[in-house]
Amino acid sequence: MSNRRGTALVWLLFAVLLFSLLGTSLFQLAMSDLRVSGHLVAAEEAQYAAEAGIELAVSVLPWLYSELGEDEWQVEHFAAPTFVVTAKREDSGLVRIHAQGHAGAMTKDVEVLASLRPFGRQALVGQRTWLTGVNVVGHVCTDEIVFDQLQSHISGDLRTLWLELLAGGSYLCEGHLCGNGRPYELEVDFVHLAEEAWLCGWQEPDLVDDVYQVDGRQPGPLYAKGTVEINLQEPWQGLLIAEEDVSIDTWVDESQLVILAKGDVFLGGVDEMWQGSLFVYSGGTIYRTVAGCLELSGCLVAPALELAGVTITYGDEAILAQLEVLPVELLKVAPTFDLEWLELAPRR
Repeated sequence: MSNRRGTALVWLLFAVLLFSLLGTSLFQLAMSDLRVSGHLVAAEEAQYAAEAGIELAVSVLPWLYSELGEDEWQVEHFAAPTFVVTAKREDSGLVRIHAQGHAGAMTKDVEVLASLRPFGRQALVGQRTWLTGVNVVGHVCTDEIVFDQLQSHISGDLRTLWLELLAGGSYLCEGHLCGNGRPYELEVDFVHLAEEAWLCGWQEPDLVDDVYQVDGRQPGPLYAKGTVEINLQEPWQGLLIAEEDVSIDTWVDESQLVILAKGDVFLGGVDEMWQGSLFVYSGGTIYRTVAGCLELSGCLVAPALELAGVTITYGDEAILAQLEVLPVELLKVAPTFDLEWLELAPRR
């Protein structure tokens, strides 16, 4: 009898030990899963925090681009989500943004290359715009817009406070029609530009019969105190400042031209395609009323736009090449960034 009791006690102790080991193993396994889950959650939170840093920089830096120097721009955010984001200019229109997110003991790094779009893909920016048979590949932002006679086509958003269709006029907008656009308030300080031209020794175009002539043979920037006629004879990449009107009569392909005119700007060309990039700011009116079609790439900005038969595709190559000498106010109209994510692994 005593032997049977001893054997039963041994088996009982063995069973207790076995179940204890099993329970301990299950507990350790559960704790391990909990720690792994906690690390995964923390890693996800750190990733989101880093991306929040990128979004903060992208929302702020386009408006501060002209103020970015050789020193890094940095912001530390101590409240959740916790991150540190830095940015540094690398090239004309290019900014490298790095953000590090923190959550618990986890950190995540995210880096992007941000390419500046000075006018946020807005091909036409104005106060009052009058379009007749115009095709726009990009956005249109204007306080008032009138569509006259032929149909105009906008492959982008139309932001306007007031819209009118005249007899025979119509439009097709592939993007959003927004009725709460920002009022046009841009005004370039030509007095400051004149002072800068004098201090920096900018050249004047050749003066022929009281009209300045630009043929593309003079290096820029050029400053003209009167009316200018542009008849390019060879591709030209440069900046032209004019105190009066400007007329673009002859274009040469591959040119990249930035024009800032205090007066009106006339776009010539009949059944032509101007290959290259053209940015025009006018303190008066940018107009084209001649018969025939004109196709170009660039951006037109003025209080008044009167265009007929124009096909314009947003392009900013010309203005990006002149960022260092452009008035600051031009870079604060509607700047955005295009982002290239530099992570080797997928974001998720």
